[in-house]
Amino acid sequence: MSHENLSNPCQCLQGFEPFSVQDTKLNDWSGGCVRKSPLQCEDSMNTNGERDWFLKKSNVRLPVNSKANLKGSATTCELACMKNCSCAAYAYNSSSGCMIWEGALLNLQQLSDGGEAGQDIYLRLSASEHRSTSLQGTERQGNKWKVWVIVCVALPATALLSWLCICFLSKGKVKPKGKHKL
Repeated sequence: MSHENLSNPCQCLQGFEPFSVQDTKLNDWSGGCVRKSPLQCEDSMNTNGERDWFLKKSNVRLPVNSKANLKGSATTCELACMKNCSCAAYAYNSSSGCMIWEGALLNLQQLSDGGEAGQDIYLRLSASEHRSTSLQGTERQGNKWKVWVIVCVALPATALLSWLCICFLSKGKVKPKGKHKL
């Protein structure tokens, strides 16, 4: 996918990796990107019952090579893509209907905010990509929880230690009552 206004305008979408890492280091993206994991319908060895899923990418200029312009709802469009193992992505809007892309997504472009209004595309990813995305989200949530626990324990402990130090230091400065020099 390419981006407007970036020095390195190309990158692979989630679930994909460069066909040639060496070429992309030289800024040659002509080989494009390939899936990291096969789709469920492509993997005859996988019988775990998990389904491929769709990742929504917003504000994009749609690829130029759509295959179908079906009538129906967004749900019908998603099901049509899911039933076709060659379907890489779909887009739906009320004026154009359902568009399906098979194979490569040519000239998919992420638009910058505030510029040209883009559309939504739903990228088909393998079930294993969904698991890794979910685990990353869980890991991030777990890390946030750990930070909160550390902060909630560290702040009161620091306050208590500070109070004890102040009490200890001020105890020597206060003269006891009842013993006055004459």
